[in-house]
Order: sequence, then structure tokens, then C-alpha cells
Amino acid sequence: MRDYISVSGITSPEETRELFLNIRHIAMKKFIAQGYNFAHKDLVIGYQFSHKSIYEGPSNSRQLRIENTYQLMELNQFLGFDAGLHYYTKDFSTIIDDLDILLNKNKLSNFVTMLQFNTKTPIDVDILRDIKNEYNQRIIFKVPVEEEGVNIIEKKDYTLDQLVQLVEERGDYIDYAMYDPSHGTGTEMDLNKATAFGKEMKKLHKNIVLAGGFNPKNIEASLDRIILELGQEFSIDAEGGLRDKLGEGYGNDKFNPDKAGMYLNACIRKLI
Repeated sequence: MRDYISVSGITSPEETRELFLNIRHIAMKKFIAQGYNFAHKDLVIGYQFSHKSIYEGPSNSRQLRIENTYQLMELNQFLGFDAGLHYYTKDFSTIIDDLDILLNKNKLSNFVTMLQFNTKTPIDVDILRDIKNEYNQRIIFKVPVEEEGVNIIEKKDYTLDQLVQLVEERGDYIDYAMYDPSHGTGTEMDLNKATAFGKEMKKLHKNIVLAGGFNPKNIEASLDRIILELGQEFSIDAEGGLRDKLGEGYGNDKFNPDKAGMYLNACIRKLI
């Protein structure tokens, strides 16, 4: 299973094109040097939906209008990015029907290669099994962790052993275990805890995704620390640290392609 480098929360063709222009020089040098193929990591853009956004439209600046998504993912693919679908719900009973709307009725399965579920409690094993059996997708399971003050998930006092157990229980139906204590808020993670989790995942031979407060100012030092502890075999995602705040509250912000370009270029230099 290939690792990846991801940017989440893009919602328009203009943002996608600007991001591509900001990384094209460094990415092309690496692409040519590796025989016209990225040998180690995929470049991914994560697109955000919720049960509410599917039926009522976006509730914040990071979510897409479903009617605009096919064309945007078509451009995404043309520019060489994979597409990830990030889905949020408070109610597990909506997941199967909403995935049918997104992947089948709107034909996003033509582009989407991975599914990430952002839920307040760990998604049930039975639901993951049904999704894995129905769709040919890489599945990302977010373990329930949270930095102080974030206040997204319901239970946040899991021990490391309990987090490992949650992954083991879902092991047949997930491809990546994601450690994201920021949940898109831009709060920087505790790298000691993140790499300790990563080491446990390596013992299980489970792919690791790290996310939480990565931005242009801290990404190089963060990568150096993670590589020292885990080697280069991990995936990475950034969202909140690549945006400019417009006001209070989650999603009251604007994607900054310059910040995203600096983050991606650092990742490409060190990981690809």
C-alpha cells in the first residue's frame, strides 16, 4: 500500500491550479529523476463532505458543492493528483447511503482512491467491512486522539494500548491508521505521542498517516523528527495550517495556495 502526501480542504479549480503552479518545478525535477514516476509517495487532494453538505450544501469554506465536484476532480486528475474523500457524520446510519450518492450516483468513484471517515466516535467494524466489500478504495481510520482545547471527539482519554486495540479490531478493513489530534484546527500535535503511535503501527505492519498542525513554518523540522523516529514510510496530511483565518470558528477561513505550496515542496524534497 503506497504512502501519500495530502492537502485537504480545496474547493475550486482556481485553488487547484495555483497549488499545482507552486509545486511544479520541484515536483517535475523529482518526477524526471525517478524515471517519470513518483516511486515513493502519491500526491493527494482531500475533498470534504458531510451528510449535511450533501443535502443542504456546504456549511463552511472547506466543503464542496456536490454539483461542482466531478469537474474539479477531473482537473485534479489531469494535474497528477489523486483524490481522497473525507466524510464527516454524527450518525453512522447515514454513511452507506451517502457514499452511494457520492461515489455511484455522482460517479466520483472515477477519481476517488481513498476514503477517510471523520467521526466523533470510532467508526464501527461492521460498517467498515461493508464499505470495504462494496468499494475498491483505500480506507483511512482516524484513531480518537485530540490535543488539549480542540474539543471535537466524544472520548479523548484512550491509552496508547487502547488505540492500538481499536486498529487491530478493524485491521482487515482499513488500509491506514491516522493520528490526527488537531482535526483540521491547525493545533500542533505532540510529536512524541504521534511517533510512539507510529512505532506501534509499524509492529502491526499497518500504514501510518500523521496530521495535526503542519504548516510552512514547522513542516521541515517536523519531518526531520518523524523521519528520525519512523523512517520515511508514513503518510502526511495538512489542512488548518495551510489556511488564513477570516474569523472565529472551524472553517471560517480561506485556503492559501502559497502556504500549501511551501508545505508540499518541503514534503516532496524530503519524502519523494
